[in-house]
Amino acid sequence: VEVAAGTWARLGVAASRGVGLVGDVSVEEAAQGTWDVIVVPGGMPGAKHIRESEHAVKLLQSHKGHVAAICAAPAVVLADAGILAQGDKATCHPAFAESLTDQIGKCADDRVAVTARTGGDKGSLVITSRGPGTAIEFSLALVALIFGSEKAAEVAGPMVVHDGALDGAAAVSAALA
Repeated sequence: VEVAAGTWARLGVAASRGVGLVGDVSVEEAAQGTWDVIVVPGGMPGAKHIRESEHAVKLLQSHKGHVAAICAAPAVVLADAGILAQGDKATCHPAFAESLTDQIGKCADDRVAVTARTGGDKGSLVITSRGPGTAIEFSLALVALIFGSEKAAEVAGPMVVHDGALDGAAAVSAALA
């Protein structure tokens, strides 16, 4: 499994709480690759910067596989870019729930929401999650997407996660079945 974090021109960026991140590739370089899943981070103003990046939006729109986003990104990036469509099941940070509802008709209360990707390849999914407090469930859903639900359960075991932490992983497995 290759994981690559894309940033602008491989420059470091500061996350919403001041945590510094340095990309493995630039967004422009990432656009040249083929990816099984593209994960869009949340937080503000980062999600706004991603939405305003022509390269990032084109990458998301041209990618027909799985897409995932957390926190502000489902409303600020995915819905705005047309990755989420009217009637799709999605969730986001509560501060952006009204915006997501305005764009796609509803914001699910689920900690992790899974929907078939409109306009994507057959079987491709969009996975969304609410924010930092749901990051473990979101991550386990991504593990289930890439490696299967058994691997997600194996990873979750030693983490001492709460009951329900694998609900998103189960939703992914059901959607892929």
